[in-house]
Amino acid sequence: IAWDKYMDGYYEAGELLAAVYHEETTSPWVAYPILFLYRHYLELTLKSLIFEARASFKKPSGDYASQLPNGMANEHNLIKLWEMFVKIVADNRRRPMIDDAAQTCRVLAQFTELDPGSTNMRYGLQQDLVTPSLKTVRNVSLQNIRDLMAKMATTSKTYSSAFSM
Repeated sequence: IAWDKYMDGYYEAGELLAAVYHEETTSPWVAYPILFLYRHYLELTLKSLIFEARASFKKPSGDYASQLPNGMANEHNLIKLWEMFVKIVADNRRRPMIDDAAQTCRVLAQFTELDPGSTNMRYGLQQDLVTPSLKTVRNVSLQNIRDLMAKMATTSKTYSSAFSM
């Protein structure tokens, strides 16, 4: 599926760049594009999980898979996408599947705080072309990010495999 290839491509690109820069630099000007790649991987992963969850569950009233959450296509906020996924899981009485999701929520919240709409790490300025996108520029440990994203990739595969049973 092309969707999965894009998703994996963003993850791989983030991994490769983070490996090259490793701890050589903690400059946010290098780290933020890498963080964007990982962030976009997370966004595509959440949307993929929503697709998979919808396809896995049927409602008595018809085909659940064709009813994606309103606004999902234009939603870039990771927390809102997570909430859409959680709602589908909870509505289908599969809540135990996500009971141990505190780490996932924490990572998504951190990415969302830094870049709620998927533009802060891509552009230096907001749409008015005057206001800086980032309120605070931070140094970032790329090794910590790599470790964290490896755990997130494993977690997303666990969620995904739950729908292929």
